[in-house]
Amino acid sequence: MPPVGGFPPQAPGVPPTQPPAPASGTGGGSSKAGVVIALLVVALLIVGGVVAALLVLRSSSPELTLTIETCEIAADGALSASGTVSSSAAADVEVDVTFSGLPDGELVDRGQQTVPVPADAAQRWQVSGVAGDEVQRVTCDVTADD
Repeated sequence: MPPVGGFPPQAPGVPPTQPPAPASGTGGGSSKAGVVIALLVVALLIVGGVVAALLVLRSSSPELTLTIETCEIAADGALSASGTVSSSAAADVEVDVTFSGLPDGELVDRGQQTVPVPADAAQRWQVSGVAGDEVQRVTCDVTADD
C-alpha cells in the first residue's frame, strides 16, 4: 500500500520529518535591490565628498613666496626693506614689515605696501620707516598676506 500523503511511514520513537520548503524564485530579489541601492548611495557620498574637497582646495589662498633682499638703517635714521613676492595665482599681496632695534628687539617702526602680483610672477616691494637717533642696528620681520 502506498504511503498516505506521499511520505513513508515513520518508525516509532523517531520524530516526524518536515516536508521540504518549496523553492522560492522571487524571495531574494528585494534584498539584492536594497544592497544595490545602498552601494549607489555610498558611491554618491564618496563622489560628493571628493567634489567638495576639490572646490575648497581650489578656492583656497594662493601660495606666496617672499624674499628679503635688503634691511637697512641709514645714518640719518631712515629705515628701508625691500625684496620680491611671487604668487601661484594673481593677487593683491600685502607686505608688512616690522623694524626692530638690536640687540633688544624693541619695536622701532612698521610699514606696509600692497603689491599687485600676477599669477606665477614676482613683483618687487619696498617699505620704509624712521628710527630715532639712539637706534644703530635693526632687524626686519616681513610677512605677506593676500
